[in-house]
Amino acid sequence: MPSLRLSDTHVEDYEHIWKTQSAVRMTVDFLARNIAQLGLHVYRRKGDSDRERLTKHPLAALIQRPNGQMTRYRFLDKLMHDMGIFDQSYWIKVRDPKSGAVIGLLHQPPQWVIPRGRARMTPEEFEISDTDGRKVYPAADVLFFRGYNPFSDVGGISPIEGLRDTLLEAYAATKQRDQLLRNAARMSGYIERPLGAEWSVDTRDRFRAQWQAQYAGDGPSAGGTPILEDGMSFKANSQSSKELQYV
Repeated sequence: MPSLRLSDTHVEDYEHIWKTQSAVRMTVDFLARNIAQLGLHVYRRKGDSDRERLTKHPLAALIQRPNGQMTRYRFLDKLMHDMGIFDQSYWIKVRDPKSGAVIGLLHQPPQWVIPRGRARMTPEEFEISDTDGRKVYPAADVLFFRGYNPFSDVGGISPIEGLRDTLLEAYAATKQRDQLLRNAARMSGYIERPLGAEWSVDTRDRFRAQWQAQYAGDGPSAGGTPILEDGMSFKANSQSSKELQYV
């Protein structure tokens, strides 16, 4: 599944990021809605300086009504949402059983599709897994849109990857605020033990692992007040949000 790792324990799919991150959704929706309103016409080239618009050509009819349930606007809207979230879009060609001509296009969510084939750079077939099971379509039966990828022509690279650092920061900040509101405290510093206290390597490693699992990162008590073993003391070593001028 195309996804983005936001912490050691938390991974979000691209579509979930679009659904939950207001800035990502607003940008993708804005682009998709405005591009979908544009006209998409078919022309026949007549020399180097002239062209003729074709309104009754089968391709023009297909663009205006890709299938019985979809208009041109919905077709372009879905296409641009796919490109904005995944940088690739897949449409199955529906063919006339007698003539073999393409008479419709059916959208396939990119997270359902896996390009396959022996060729390193271009897909030879597409494997689609949905609620009806797994099906494999030859490349000739799939309309495949993709953005640029410096490593292959199998698929683009999601624009969301370019927001990785911003989304990581937003996730960490949201997590910190949530922990602060739930636990009303955030301890940052180091633990001090009495000089000469016996502490084996195994005991020390076990205590460290338990502390990290309980109070660090996404631990259930992160931001809460820890309970230390006998003789231990916690030495705070951090700046407050006010000192950091952090909002």
